[in-house]
Amino acid sequence: MKPLSYLDIHTHGKRPYEDAVSVFTLSQEELDHGQVERPYATAGIHPWWLEELDPGQIESLKNQILKMADSGKLWGIGETGIDRTYPE
Repeated sequence: MKPLSYLDIHTHGKRPYEDAVSVFTLSQEELDHGQVERPYATAGIHPWWLEELDPGQIESLKNQILKMADSGKLWGIGETGIDRTYPE
């Protein structure tokens, strides 16, 4: 078995690399529809989204994530938004 080049634990890219394991983070649209088409996927409510969503939408996303997690569709839970940059 050939060793993997790396483990990508958080990507929004849509194409996996042949020599890596990629953990894909689902978009809001994928969450809305419960779409998981990758072997390794995570989901969460990104802090960036909070500025544009009303409480009902947030609750709906939360329930969808919990449903997907309970059904075994997700590899993990996560989205923290620490990559956001703010102008100084």
